[in-house]
Amino acid sequence: MRAFRTIPAWLHFTVIHLNPAPMRNNRLFLLLILALALPVGGCATQRDASWFGFYEKPDPLEKYNRTMTHFNLKVDKKVIRPVANAYVNTVPAGARDSISNFFSNLTEPTVIVNDVLQAKFEQALADSWRFVLNSTVGILGFYDVSTRLGLEKHQEDFGQTFAVWGLKEGPYLVLPLLGPSNVRDTLGLVTQLYYTEPRQLIDDRAIRYSLFATDLISRRAQLIGPDELITDDSDPYLLLREAYHQKRESLIYDGEPPINYEYDYEE
Repeated sequence: MRAFRTIPAWLHFTVIHLNPAPMRNNRLFLLLILALALPVGGCATQRDASWFGFYEKPDPLEKYNRTMTHFNLKVDKKVIRPVANAYVNTVPAGARDSISNFFSNLTEPTVIVNDVLQAKFEQALADSWRFVLNSTVGILGFYDVSTRLGLEKHQEDFGQTFAVWGLKEGPYLVLPLLGPSNVRDTLGLVTQLYYTEPRQLIDDRAIRYSLFATDLISRRAQLIGPDELITDDSDPYLLLREAYHQKRESLIYDGEPPINYEYDYEE
């Protein structure tokens, strides 16, 4: 009997848990970091999913997706990661934490709206209190006082809401610069950007884009370390694709996704 395994534990931890209270919920940058988290470091060896032991979902756009993943990883290697390294080396840890907290707090309106749309009314109330406390006592969210008071950070977005409503995920899709997604989550991302993204309310483009860029670097900096564990002989496309599927299932099912194993029985 041979079972298809899940992704390596370190990568699962990186994708599931290191999307901050820092990296949590801003889909624009969450997807970007998922795509740019792991540098190629050279030409990757192409292998099929069974070599890694993955339970493989259909991937009709794989040729395009691989090309876009390669592009995203190159951008990360040449631009994003070096800037994130400089950020870590020059900005004190305490200041980095405060910056992460600030951007995490900006995601709360999206979380609250989707709490309500998923009929999680008690959670919506808790998240509303969290947003109010961090925005006031926490000084615009730079200090996460709510977590200390027992109001934990939740991750909800429109992609999850559409899943709860029964919308199928559609094909896996790697977006330019934004990274791993699917049709449903891309629709959710667009919805967020139009309706619940606070930074879109800023008229000054220079300020708005500066905030997005700072958030990006802050999130990317948190993955320095785990991203070095991918070897040149690995296939980062398969790793990122499977990590994305598992992460989204975990979020949609509130941390308790159905076990999805496939077995080959040999007489």
